[in-house]
Amino acid sequence: MDSSSDLPLEETRLWLTDYAHRRFAPIPGSAVAQHVLSVTEGADFPVRRAAIEALHRRMQNIESDGLF
Repeated sequence: MDSSSDLPLEETRLWLTDYAHRRFAPIPGSAVAQHVLSVTEGADFPVRRAAIEALHRRMQNIESDGLF
């Protein structure tokens, strides 16, 4: 996906939910997606994608440290 593109809110929600579902199990993907949408309110898709990718990197660090 082109990082300069923007998606309508519902498509963004679906993309974030799918991404989260694949990477944050057993945490519900819809909860992670809703959190990202709430903290990036008013932002465009590239910002929201960067936010969930950053959250994923932090989750990987937590897992590698044995904290989750």
